[in-house]
Amino acid sequence: MDSKITRLIEQASVIVGALPYLQAYRDKTFLIKFGGSAMDDARLVKKLMRDIVLLEVLGFNPVIVHGGGKAISKAMAEAGLEARFVNGLRVTTPEAISIVERTLSGTINPGLVQMFRDYGGKGVGIPGTEIFVGERIHEKDEQGNPIDIGEVGNVIGCLTERITEALELQITPIVSPLAKELGTHKPLNVNADLAAAALAKELKPVKLIYISDVPGIMKDPSDPSTLIKSVTRTEALDLIKDGTVSGGMIPKIHSAIDALNAGVRKVHFIDGRLPHTLLLEIFTPDGIGDGTFIPHLSYAGDSIIGSDVNFGAGTVCSNFRHDGGEHRMVAGGKLEFTGRNKLGAVIGDHVRLGANTVVLPGRVLPPGAWTRPGEVFTGA
Repeated sequence: MDSKITRLIEQASVIVGALPYLQAYRDKTFLIKFGGSAMDDARLVKKLMRDIVLLEVLGFNPVIVHGGGKAISKAMAEAGLEARFVNGLRVTTPEAISIVERTLSGTINPGLVQMFRDYGGKGVGIPGTEIFVGERIHEKDEQGNPIDIGEVGNVIGCLTERITEALELQITPIVSPLAKELGTHKPLNVNADLAAAALAKELKPVKLIYISDVPGIMKDPSDPSTLIKSVTRTEALDLIKDGTVSGGMIPKIHSAIDALNAGVRKVHFIDGRLPHTLLLEIFTPDGIGDGTFIPHLSYAGDSIIGSDVNFGAGTVCSNFRHDGGEHRMVAGGKLEFTGRNKLGAVIGDHVRLGANTVVLPGRVLPPGAWTRPGEVFTGA
């Protein structure tokens, strides 16, 4: 067969392979947060914008929350202000907040919107102050003493009307991480990871994806081979406590856990320096391969699980097929299955399983069922 025809057939096979994901995710919302040095490479940013435009064209509903930390540091340095961080959060003086606002909403956001439109996307820039309602953060040092970090806030509420209106018109919202302080209406600098998680809590996307300049959570930040592929919420917090995770990864983990606790099903950390990393994460069975996956505690979707299933804290059942194929093991607990021919437990949609629940073989958990921590579920 002609080599050109062979290549075309291979390309067609790739497109057909995406069919299950198109069927599963069409009209679903994906919240994408990206920042770090991945934003400093215009070539990478353009490729990412093009990939997100593709998602929009395919009928997905992407929502973008962007960072811009290094651009802010540069602008502050040009103004003679030093960049300082406490627990991964930027100290923002009253003099600095105007620089932060001007850089995020006046420079970075319009630039991303234009780039998105250049690829044929229908993007709209929305200042974070029109979405996020915030209150000031009061940080403490290791001894518990208060630290003044200035005009920095936590998001305590989201006004999502502009977001939902845009999505209904198949327009992609591109949002900057600024909040309007409750009461004073003054702008507050908000960590973009925390802002993305707060918005995810309201929108309930099928995936919350953090794209940055690191592969994910690593035991040794200088050694990519120490990447942790999957981690439960408890394990992630332990990594912070023992000092394995530090700096900017701290708010990422806290924000991810906050979103999961509010019902977001899946959170992924992936490396934005890799070409098409977002598409590989969405359109392949095991994702990009790099990156860290933090699963929801208790989501199981139309799953059929084999015998001797023991669900511990943090366990998720996802992507299980009724034919017994392509089972995916995720962190937390213990899953032992033998396939459809030797049917064990049947797990319905949106089942909530308490920590260390045991589901006996052959039992049925109907959609919406829940168990208490440590319960042995005899089922129907």
